[in-house]
Amino acid sequence: MNTNDIDPLHRELILSYLTPYEPGEVNTPHCIMKSSAEIQDDLSDMATIELEEIATMMQNQRYLISICIDGRPRWVLKRR
Repeated sequence: MNTNDIDPLHRELILSYLTPYEPGEVNTPHCIMKSSAEIQDDLSDMATIELEEIATMMQNQRYLISICIDGRPRWVLKRR
């Protein structure tokens, strides 16, 4: 999937969600880690967005993936 395949509303919602964040690095101040499913849940009141759409947008916006202590991958977000 590429960003052109994502519903324009979904693209706008994801980008709006990311407004207070920028790509971060693990173990740096003001960083949080979220899975695509957690982001999907945060946006679920607005639209039904597929995990693949979220992952594609996160990758396109240059967010990094890190493996948490529980062994699951998460996106690293840093508060602006």
